[in-house]
Amino acid sequence: MISCSGAGTWNSTIDLGGAPDGSVPVQVSSVSEPSSVASLTLTKTTMSCPGGPTTFTTNMNARYVLGQPDFTSNLANRGGPPAANTMNNPMGVVVHNGRLYVADGNDRVLVFNALPSANGVNADQVIGQANFNSNVSATSQFNINGIQQIAVTGNYLAVGEWSSARVSLWPLNNPVSASFVLGQPNFTSNAVNFGGSTTAQTLGAVAGMAFGGNRLFAGDVSNNRVMMYDPTNFATMMAGINVIGQPDKTSSAPVVGLNGVQLPYGISTDGTKLAIMDNNNERVLIYNSIPSSDGVSADVEWGGYGISATGLNNPVGLFIGGGKLFIADRGSDRVLVFNSIPTGPGVPADAVLGQAVFTSQDHNQCNCATAAANTMWGVHHVYWDGCRLYVTDRQNHRVLIF
Repeated sequence: MISCSGAGTWNSTIDLGGAPDGSVPVQVSSVSEPSSVASLTLTKTTMSCPGGPTTFTTNMNARYVLGQPDFTSNLANRGGPPAANTMNNPMGVVVHNGRLYVADGNDRVLVFNALPSANGVNADQVIGQANFNSNVSATSQFNINGIQQIAVTGNYLAVGEWSSARVSLWPLNNPVSASFVLGQPNFTSNAVNFGGSTTAQTLGAVAGMAFGGNRLFAGDVSNNRVMMYDPTNFATMMAGINVIGQPDKTSSAPVVGLNGVQLPYGISTDGTKLAIMDNNNERVLIYNSIPSSDGVSADVEWGGYGISATGLNNPVGLFIGGGKLFIADRGSDRVLVFNSIPTGPGVPADAVLGQAVFTSQDHNQCNCATAAANTMWGVHHVYWDGCRLYVTDRQNHRVLIF
């Protein structure tokens, strides 16, 4: 929401994520003097993208690496203690308002105030730890326990915490401590399904996170569901408004059909379409609109087990937006690239990153610890900002930027 007052011309920056150039809907919710409004124009200006947006080709090299000094190094924390330029099993990644956020396995979020254009640069800020050299794992208002994917809205960073069975919400303007937690009644409890049963207020191990369509989505892996929250008025242990993957908010059994999920590890939305990585069913479920009731069936199912251009092998993360779909296929150490969003099963990916061909699955393309600019090992999450693709290459302890 943007507030303006007084005469003159007003300009503001709105984060549109991976949305393509073009017209954007505008809603004026309140005007004190309608007669004084002469015109309203919204123009999307694409962020600076040196060399143009990435054109994806199979087995291409990454442009830059973070967490390591070069493309061949891959020791956790560069072989020493945590620092501003190291990583240890990075998990999630997101870009928001020109900043890069990385969920690092040191149970912290590293913030880069400018999108990196060189290898191994330092992060500018750390969230969830007292300093860059700390890696304490704890269930508290100041710490993170079992970090997974992250998401950012206008005011908050949302962190999925596997080991604390919660989502912690950190204010972006001063993220020294979390403001709220979902799934727990306070900052120190961490029981799966607090109180003993599955409800609209409880969570189990949380993995995928996403903001979009005026909703916060949390992948509740323990309960085989995705919970949807209203982000306009956060409160600790607030109830979810809708659930995906279960018929109601008290059910938790794994479901195979289009209206169910088993281990929803990844979630992504462009504000209209919603995509869920249904890990145990080796598939992606795509909803053509944001669900507004419980137990809604997906419109498109893509995947099934396979080491091919049409199959998946223990997939984790995904990104949908800008007319594209990206899948982090962990078991085959690769990212599948779709230049257009598939409308049905059997549609092949257009390119594969991390492997030379669609039918290979060797980590680092050698079943060895020797990393390179075109290899991956334990790929976890992906994010496309309309310019560059960011990939968490977990077991090489780095983030690749294509």
